[in-house]
Amino acid sequence: MDVFAYIYGGNNTKIWGLTPKERMERILKHSGKIEIIDDVSSIPATTSRVLILNCRYILDERIIPFIIENSNIAIVSNSNTRDIIAINIDSNMFNEAIKAINREIDIKEIKGIKLKSITEITTQAFQKKLSKVERPFVLDSEQDDPTYITNKLYYGSYKGVTDIVTRLVWPKPAMQAVKFCVRHKITPNQVTALSLILAIISGLLFYINLYFIGLILAWFMTFLDTVDGKLARVTVTSTEFGNRLDHSIDIIHPLYWYACWGYGLKEWNINVISLDQTVFVIFIFYILGRLCEGAFQLILKAPFTIFCWRPFDSIFRLVTARRNPNLIILTIFAALGACDIGLFIVALWTVISTTIMVVRIFLAYKVKKENGRLSSWLADIDPEIAKTNKIYRLFIY
Repeated sequence: MDVFAYIYGGNNTKIWGLTPKERMERILKHSGKIEIIDDVSSIPATTSRVLILNCRYILDERIIPFIIENSNIAIVSNSNTRDIIAINIDSNMFNEAIKAINREIDIKEIKGIKLKSITEITTQAFQKKLSKVERPFVLDSEQDDPTYITNKLYYGSYKGVTDIVTRLVWPKPAMQAVKFCVRHKITPNQVTALSLILAIISGLLFYINLYFIGLILAWFMTFLDTVDGKLARVTVTSTEFGNRLDHSIDIIHPLYWYACWGYGLKEWNINVISLDQTVFVIFIFYILGRLCEGAFQLILKAPFTIFCWRPFDSIFRLVTARRNPNLIILTIFAALGACDIGLFIVALWTVISTTIMVVRIFLAYKVKKENGRLSSWLADIDPEIAKTNKIYRLFIY
C-alpha cells in the first residue's frame, strides 16, 4: 500500500535556518519511505494511506517511524487530545482528519482512529546512533520559547558517550559556530573539508618542528570535527558521503599526526625505546583498539558500541587513547618542552587503553555466551532518575 505525507499548517519562524515545514520535509525525505504531496487530489484512486503532519509541531526524527508503521492512529498532545500532532489515516478519510486538526470536529468522531499521547509513544530513550539517553520530544513552535527550541534541537544532536573534550569543552562554543555556519549558509561538507585541510597542515607543521602552531591548528580541527556533525543534524542535511568522509578522516588522521610529530623531533632522549619503535607501537595498538570496537559489533553482534556496554566503558571513553585525550597529552608535554616524552606517554597510554579494550571484549564474549545477548546499561536508565546522578548526567540530555 502506498504511503503519502501531507504537511499541514506551520509558520515562518526559522529555527536553525528552517521553518517547521522545511524541517519536516527534510526529515521525511531522509526516511525514504513516503512521498510528500501538496495536493490530496494527486493521491491515486487505489487505497492509500496518508500521514497528515501538523507543522505547528517540531517532531523528533525518531517519532516519524512510529507514525508511519501504525495505521489509523492520531498522535495528540499530552495536555489536550484536541491538539493533534500527526495522523496516519486512509486517504478517503483525509477531509475528516483536516477538520479534526482544525477543531471543526472532535477526532473521536472519526471511526476506527486510535489516540496516542506523546508519552505513550516516546518510551525508547536510548539512542544507539548518538550513544546517549534522551527521550524523543515534540516541540510546539507557537507556544515554546524559540531559544528553548533552538537549544533542544542542538543538544539533541550531541553525542553522549564521547571523549572529555567533546563532551565538556566543545558544546557551547560549537553551538555558536553552528549558528555562524547556518547564518552564512556554510554546509557540513564544507566544514569537514576545512577540517581535513587543517589536519594535513597541522601534521606538516609537526613534521618541521613547529609544534605550537601545529597544535593550534590541530585543536581547531578537532573543534570543526564537532561542528560539522551538529550542523548536519540540526539542519537535517546529513549525507552518506559526508558521514563516510568524516569517519574516514577521524580514523586516519591521528596516525598521520603521531608519525609527523615523532619524525619532527630533533632529539629523542628516551633510552628504553627508540623513536621508530614508539611510532610502531602507537600504530599497532591504535589499529588493534579500532579492531576491538569493530569486533564488539560485528563478531559479538552487539547493536551498540563497546563504549555503551557498561558504565565503566562509557566513563573510560572520556579518556581512552583517542585523538583528543592524546592531544591533551601532547599539548601538556609540548608546553613543558618535552615533545619526545609526550609521544612516549601517548604510546604508553595507547597500549594501556587497547589492553583494557581487549579484556572488555573477552568479558563481553563470556557474558554473551552465558546470556545469549549483550545489552547496554544506557537502555535501562530512567532519564529522570539518572539526572540526580553526577556520572549518569554525562550521558543524558
